[in-house]
Amino acid sequence: MRIVATPPALHRGLACLIGILGTLMANKLPLLLTGLLMVLGCLAVQGKLREFARFGWTVLLPIGGILIFIWGFVQRSGPGAEKSVEDGILFAVLTTLRLALLGAIFLTTVLTLSPKRLTHLLQTFGIRGQTLAVVVSCLNLWSDFHFYIRQVYVARCARGLMPNRHLVTRMRQLPYAVRTLFISALTYSLERAKMWESNDLISRLDRLSKNASATEECSRLAGFLLLTLSIAWAITSAIYFFKTGWTLPHS
Repeated sequence: MRIVATPPALHRGLACLIGILGTLMANKLPLLLTGLLMVLGCLAVQGKLREFARFGWTVLLPIGGILIFIWGFVQRSGPGAEKSVEDGILFAVLTTLRLALLGAIFLTTVLTLSPKRLTHLLQTFGIRGQTLAVVVSCLNLWSDFHFYIRQVYVARCARGLMPNRHLVTRMRQLPYAVRTLFISALTYSLERAKMWESNDLISRLDRLSKNASATEECSRLAGFLLLTLSIAWAITSAIYFFKTGWTLPHS
């Protein structure tokens, strides 16, 4: 018999909010690394490391490279710091790690929820009606972006504007893809909202999560452990934050 160790949706939501608060206050490199390792351990238990690796390769790596180039070799300093390449690179690394930790926390606590439990979580925090439909629709934007950006690349390859599909080539084409990407995603989102309203899906979303807790088993112990880790992380970050403030570490 399989042992169910899934935290309840409410515990996940609270842990997500507390973890995000702690991440925003974290201003030390070892602290961010420790928090990231903790969340990666949770992802390993959930079997979601591959999804995070894909996120790191497609999002974090390009952003980190751009930040290091801008702050380390163009600005040559962090915000409010003296001219120093080391400070600029350190600020870029801290920002990238903070983004990685935020993404990992969101993946661990929210994106691993089933649709019913996710709807139940949003309703628990008072999100209902049309607002609930908008939030649920926004969670599908990444798949929409992926679809439309592939269409842009295929079209530009067909016109001979892209010699290959290597990572560097795709990054160079990104400015051309952004306009089409957001216009297409916005248009499709508006059409989806109208379709949901015409099919009475908004009212059905309000009834979707009523039996979510009865149909899916949860572990309150796992939820307690997840909350304990997030609270400990937030308290530690707050202690360092109020001791040193939002400044770049020099050691």
